[in-house]
Amino acid sequence: MAFRRTHRKSRRGCSECKRRRVKCDEQQPQCTTCAQRGSECVYPALPFRTWAHGETAHNASGDAPSSASSPAGLTATPPSTGAASSDHGQDPSVSPALETQVHRARQKARARANGASADAAIPASLDMLQLELMAHWCLTAYRTMARNEQTGQVWRALVPQEALQMPFLMHGILGLSALHLARATPARRAVLLTAAETHQAQSLTQFRSNLSCISAENAKAMFAFAAIVAAYAFGYVLVAEDRDKDTRDTRNTRDAKTIYLDKLLRVLMLSRGVDHVLDNAAQQDLFGSNFGPLFKFPTNPRPSLAPHVQAALAQLRSLVTASGDRQVYHKATESLESMAIRGLGGDASLTLASGWAMQLQQDVLDHLKEYQPLALVLLAHYCVFLHMQREHWCLENWGALVLRDIWRMLDDTWKPHVRWCIMEVQLTDLLPLAET
Repeated sequence: MAFRRTHRKSRRGCSECKRRRVKCDEQQPQCTTCAQRGSECVYPALPFRTWAHGETAHNASGDAPSSASSPAGLTATPPSTGAASSDHGQDPSVSPALETQVHRARQKARARANGASADAAIPASLDMLQLELMAHWCLTAYRTMARNEQTGQVWRALVPQEALQMPFLMHGILGLSALHLARATPARRAVLLTAAETHQAQSLTQFRSNLSCISAENAKAMFAFAAIVAAYAFGYVLVAEDRDKDTRDTRNTRDAKTIYLDKLLRVLMLSRGVDHVLDNAAQQDLFGSNFGPLFKFPTNPRPSLAPHVQAALAQLRSLVTASGDRQVYHKATESLESMAIRGLGGDASLTLASGWAMQLQQDVLDHLKEYQPLALVLLAHYCVFLHMQREHWCLENWGALVLRDIWRMLDDTWKPHVRWCIMEVQLTDLLPLAET
């Protein structure tokens, strides 16, 4: 009487065990037999029927599934490789190195027949959150960076394509996409904010290591990421506001008075990274590339400013001239006027807000860090034009929040110089009743 075999057959074993006709325990990424022999362990692609029903090479046979990849990871761990020793019964004159070469050649031939690469490290599972974030970027979040249809195409398609070669840019895209999605889905805000913070932290580390070696190969990725960082910095403060309220330390009175002012200063410092990339990259690497539309602005006639805006900017220029720091503040004042013209002309892109920060001179930024009154008055006028762009999700009430901090920091001799700003942003509760 014939008896059935009691052991489980290995139907989805690795190619090496099948070649040697030995039982494979189907451990991944490398089975026990291949690990002991130091052989390359490659599993064939699963048939449609298997993965369509949610099975893997493990759980189809009853074993525990492999663990999912980390949300922050963007690459799968490749399988171990090593020289294969000769099999029992084979010609001992064949060297292990030659046997390994022959074996790999056969694997590649079989893989080409199956439409796959024998050298590819195929992860056992997919990171669905990362896929969701990339889909969200291509469908919606890319518009955060776009000014028009031409620039939208660059951010939607060309920037992700560049990110395939530059992991720090991919992390930057996923981080901003997670932040945008967190704003749109409050129920998932905690999880998405954690994902955004994780991607942002990893991307900044890699980005900073490349700042000293900007070249033709990474110039586009460096510029795109620097711009994304500026958007992320603006948006993060607003999206994370509810969580920060629970953990904010207000024991330091000065810190409590400058919460949003200090945060905006950090945003301004990050935004200047874009200007650093532009200064250190060859113009042809950016302006003459397929990223060219990002640097082309409309040449339509500029609209004239309203009389009250012209008067406010004229008073600011006079204040700068009388201060003796005209050289320090001249460029920042001119850039602010240009920002006002474009903003009042209908440009509602984030480029407008971050553009002023990108051109900000280090001397002005240093004065802002020291809370010098003239620098704060200049920043108050910038807040007015930030407020004009409040329809953008990254900006919203930035202008009003920072302007309140500036008002608290100025003494009575300087407050009259920002009265126009207070009125434009409609913070009349800050003014004495006699002035409203």
